[in-house]
Amino acid sequence: MWRVETHKYSNSIFEFMKLYFIRHGEVTIKNNEYFRAHLSKEGIEQGKQLLEKGVLPKPDKIYSSHFVRAQESAKILAKHFQISVTIKKCLGEWKIQELNIQFDKFLEEEKQARENLNLIVSGGESFAMARERIYNCTTEICKENPQVKNLIIVSHGNVLYLLFKKLLNQEPTFNEESEQIKLFDYGIIEYSDKKFRVIRNIITKPT
Repeated sequence: MWRVETHKYSNSIFEFMKLYFIRHGEVTIKNNEYFRAHLSKEGIEQGKQLLEKGVLPKPDKIYSSHFVRAQESAKILAKHFQISVTIKKCLGEWKIQELNIQFDKFLEEEKQARENLNLIVSGGESFAMARERIYNCTTEICKENPQVKNLIIVSHGNVLYLLFKKLLNQEPTFNEESEQIKLFDYGIIEYSDKKFRVIRNIITKPT
């Protein structure tokens, strides 16, 4: 719901923007092509199922990462709401996934990067850098849209995990036994007076 609140010490009106962050759907990865991986049939169905729940309001704008799987996920939403998609590279996944890298090498670099958030791996980005990138990108989007009520932002598991952990003032653990971000699930962040507040955490416990 769109809320307007008056600060008791002034005549200023603070309007609340809601950002609906959505992780893309399931993909089919071929030949280690993470960046160009397309949604699978299940991934497309996941998007339709989310829309059927009726939990997403019609957005003023839809933003998407430049990765193919995010764009295809955003287009499912855009078709439903009859609205265009704006692509922003800063919403992209951890940059190592832009490379056509062997899966075993990817897993090894991922393991090392999770143990040291400041470690810069292939692709030229550490998890700490990715965390600041997605946070700054989110701030930029909010500043670009001072008058809107609802935004949908389609992005990726790693960067959304890092963003929500930052906003919750929690250190990332990457403990997949106790934390997960489901495919085509969503989280809600409220933005007002240059501040963020997590309304619905996209990070959940595995079931």
